[in-house]
This record gives sequence, structure tokens and C-alpha cells, in this order.
Amino acid sequence: MSVFPRTEIEGLSLPRLLIGTNWFLGFSHTSHAKDQLIRKLMTREAMADVLEAFFRAGVDCVYGVRPDAPHLEAAIADAEDRTGVGCIKLAIPTFEAPGTPEADAANARILDEYAAIGTRICMPHQCTTDALIDRKTRSIPGAERILEMTRERGMIPGLSTHTPEVPVYADETGLDVATYIQIYNAAGFLMQIEVD
Repeated sequence: MSVFPRTEIEGLSLPRLLIGTNWFLGFSHTSHAKDQLIRKLMTREAMADVLEAFFRAGVDCVYGVRPDAPHLEAAIADAEDRTGVGCIKLAIPTFEAPGTPEADAANARILDEYAAIGTRICMPHQCTTDALIDRKTRSIPGAERILEMTRERGMIPGLSTHTPEVPVYADETGLDVATYIQIYNAAGFLMQIEVD
């Protein structure tokens, strides 16, 4: 296995490139037809072949694992068996808006499911994170509860965002965030900033 450039998050060594799951699980962000085509083509075997290539190149972190995707979990296990490389699992679940006992209970169930599949880093999906932003107070109300519950389950907490303010506000308010992932592409696709 080659040594791909790595970084550390709370002592956990990760490759500086992650294996995304949109094109494994059918999230093309373009059309329903393309989503369906991806789901048809991405069999367990096809996913395992791609994962094996990445694992052999030293890229051993899958971004976007999901407990409701057993075929992805099986493909990860197949690639681990083929290569002897253990996969680092990073999740970006969607959560209920915190603040009620019902929401806390639902979020606890979600986190328990992700912990059960061996998730190491758990970051609320941008649709959760960005919905919680309060630009008036420069804060992310409710995120602290999700991050605390993440930490309680032995996962490293982070935030996934499409909004440039999130890392600034989280740092300013002292949220327990070990890492961030933020979209960037030259075309500005799905970005919440003017790229020009």
C-alpha cells in the first residue's frame, strides 16, 4: 500500500483525500434519472472494486457512511478483506432540530445507529448545520447538543457545511468541533457564496 498524504484529527490519522459516497448511493445532485442509474450500476461488487483501489492507494476513509445502506457496509467489508486495510468511517447524518425531548430522543437514536456501524467521525449534514445558523448572534444554536451527544457515543464531532460562516461562528462560540468539512468547487456548484 502506498502512503497517501495524511492529517490527524484528535489523534486519528486520516488521508487528506476522502472517498465520497454520493456516486455509490445515487445522489447525483442533477436528476432523478441519474440517481436511479447510479443505484442500478453501483452494486456491492462495483463499490468494493472502487474501494479496493482507494484502500491500496492509501485512501482509507469513507465519507458518508449510512446505517440504511447495508450494501455499502458489505462493500466496505469486502474491500477491507481484500486489502487488509481497515476503513475509517465518517458520517454526515441529518438530525431533528434540537430543543425538545422528542428531538433529543430521535437524535439519540440516529447517533446510536451510526455508532453501531463503527463511525469514527460524525458531522451533522449541511442541511442540519446550515439550518441552525443564527447570523444575528453569530452562533449555531442547538449544535452544541448534537455535538455533545456525538462525543458521548465515542465519535469525534465535526460540522459539515456549505456556508462559510459556520467555522467562524463555531470557533467564536467555543463549540466542541474537532473538524469541519466545507464545500468548495471552482464552478460554485451547491456553494452559498459568489465564486467570482
